[in-house]
Amino acid sequence: MWCRAISRTTPRPFPPRCSSSGGGDSTQDHLPENPTRTEKIEYVIYVAQNQLGKPYVYAANGPSSYDCTGFTKYCFKQIGVNLQRTALNQGYDETYTKISSISDLRRGDLVYLNTVADADLSDHAGIYLGAGYFIHASSGQHKVVISTL
Repeated sequence: MWCRAISRTTPRPFPPRCSSSGGGDSTQDHLPENPTRTEKIEYVIYVAQNQLGKPYVYAANGPSSYDCTGFTKYCFKQIGVNLQRTALNQGYDETYTKISSISDLRRGDLVYLNTVADADLSDHAGIYLGAGYFIHASSGQHKVVISTL
């Protein structure tokens, strides 16, 4: 399950900028006045990358520790996007564009994964970096990490 929290304003999305390690490094270290969609996405990713290695703590909202949706909520809040608090609520929020295929994912899209055998499909959240990588607060690795989808 995937969704786009920032609508695409141009028909052709910008290409992912990924390092050879798949990190998708962003150098957008500030948000300019009247930022473009690309600048917003790059800033979200810059904020996210600056959380790498911070501990995973269930129900934590940052900035010193996070759970998966505390992490996504914190990162997107920096550009004025207010996400809901749980993976279930974020993943099923009809406010945002749903993406039906993994091939349609674009840098900065939110990704939701089914990690628990239950009725819903949204148990874990992260931010797509491009080239098959996403950044997330991992309960299994006990910190914010970059992983492959």
